[in-house]
Amino acid sequence: TNSASNIAILATGVGKANAVHLAVSDSSDGPDAPVSLRATMVQPTHGKPVWFLDKAATSSLEALSDGAYEQQHRAY
Repeated sequence: TNSASNIAILATGVGKANAVHLAVSDSSDGPDAPVSLRATMVQPTHGKPVWFLDKAATSSLEALSDGAYEQQHRAY
C-alpha cells in the first residue's frame, strides 16, 4: 500500500469521529488509543494520502481545534 502513488482514505459518520481524531493526532497514547489503526500505517513513499470525510466524521477534530480544522480544510 505504501508504494501506491494515490491513496484514498474514506470515513463517514459520527461513529468514525474518534478513530479519525486518533489517526490524525500526534499522540497515540491514552486509554482510548487503539494498539494500531490501519490508517496510521499508511505512509506512502511517494505522494500523500487523501482523506475523504463527512462533517460527522470530523466532529471530534472541530471540537478539539476550535475551528482551526475548518480554516485549513475545504468542505465539499
